[in-house]
Amino acid sequence: MRQSKMRIMTLIFCLATLICMLQNQMDGRADSAEEASVFRLYPKETSAFAWLLPSVEEAAEKEYECFLPFFGKEEGEQAEEGSEFSVSGEVHILIYHTHTTEAYRMDGTDVYEESGFSRTKNNEQNIVRVGEELKKLLEEKGFRVIHDTTDHEPPKLATAYERSEQTMRYYQEKYPDMDLYIDLHRDAADVEKSKDDVVILEGKRCARIMFVVGKGTKYEDKPDFDANYALAERLTQQLDTYDARFTRDIRIKDGRYNQHISNMCLLIEVGHNANTLQDALNSTYYLAEAIADTVRIVD
Repeated sequence: MRQSKMRIMTLIFCLATLICMLQNQMDGRADSAEEASVFRLYPKETSAFAWLLPSVEEAAEKEYECFLPFFGKEEGEQAEEGSEFSVSGEVHILIYHTHTTEAYRMDGTDVYEESGFSRTKNNEQNIVRVGEELKKLLEEKGFRVIHDTTDHEPPKLATAYERSEQTMRYYQEKYPDMDLYIDLHRDAADVEKSKDDVVILEGKRCARIMFVVGKGTKYEDKPDFDANYALAERLTQQLDTYDARFTRDIRIKDGRYNQHISNMCLLIEVGHNANTLQDALNSTYYLAEAIADTVRIVD
């Protein structure tokens, strides 16, 4: 029965992917990849089938096979027992956003002017606001944090990771002892069907959190996958102590996501576009708690 269901859902997923690809071709939205030999298509977020497809950062790596949200948690790789994570130096943490305009569902209290589907350049209403809240909470716990708000999306969303890497390199050169890099995102979902995809903690709606870890399969300069995964796994375990549903499965991808810059690189999806901004802000309190419980300051 389960295998039959998986086959059916996989078929639906593949058909939706094909439809969106054909739609993109008609719209002229195909872009060339970083490597000239690869051709990429980007799912149109306004498509009726867009909720079935990966968010833009996943589509940019052309990895659809991992995005089937229907079957609960996968069995991930296990972090090494006894792994210790620590930060030191003049600055401990960089928070930045490869996809700076990612925004949340408007609920009447946080209306914004859209620059695209579920996107806005208003940093008080997009993922930058979530990053600012996380910075404040981490600083209250003694971490020294930089929050970079550079818009890495122009001139083309498909190459945003190239520009966010430049930002990371800039701070790495300026603060060579900085250890932890956090690329904060929000994921994509079916806005109508996923409005209540939250956990309730202390009476508040909290957006669920997911970590993405890249293997850098196509790159010579690969990330330290084991180290990055171990940190993501430890944080996932810590967050799940608040509620077993707080996190979604760690998503392992063939892409790199600039996680080759350090052995403590995190790509964190704080909710999705069916959540409200307040849902995401509520989650940052627990994310900061989990980081503080996991990462030791050794100055």
